[in-house]
Amino acid sequence: SDLSDAHLREADITGANMRGANLSGADLSWSDLSNADLSNAVLEAVDLTGAELSYTNMVHAILPKAKLTQATLHMTYLTHVVLEDADLSHALLSEVSLVEVAFDNTNMTNIEIIFSRINDSSLYKANMTHALLDHVNFAGSNLNSADLRNADISSSDFSDCDLTNARFENASYNLDTIWPKGFEPENKGMILK
Repeated sequence: SDLSDAHLREADITGANMRGANLSGADLSWSDLSNADLSNAVLEAVDLTGAELSYTNMVHAILPKAKLTQATLHMTYLTHVVLEDADLSHALLSEVSLVEVAFDNTNMTNIEIIFSRINDSSLYKANMTHALLDHVNFAGSNLNSADLRNADISSSDFSDCDLTNARFENASYNLDTIWPKGFEPENKGMILK
């Protein structure tokens, strides 16, 4: 179905089947999409500001330039998703599995990601300044040129990650943070908690 440019602000779309729908440019800000099926949906430049996306199926969704500022994603299914040039600033992601997701050039400032997986994903030039990344497994992801300055990355796993040119100044970590072989956090201006 074609819902491109639709105005659905503050709508209750709980459990809706929008599999494969075209929602490009739609305004879904502050809407409740809990338990909805958005798999294979095209959501380019969609406005999901403040949206509730918990338990939502977003497998194979296409969300370049999407706005997810202050959105809540708890146990949301986000495998093989395109989120390039998206805005996830101030969003809350908890117990989310993000496998093979494209976050290139994504704004993730002040995002909170807790007890989640972001495996085999691309975060090239992603801006994660001031982010809370607590118990996040990034294993196998590309964080080349990512910006993690002033982020809290305690107990996160960066094993087998490409951290080339990634910035970590004033980022805090703990002894449970796992690094790729040869990576020395003390040489990156980081703070051990």
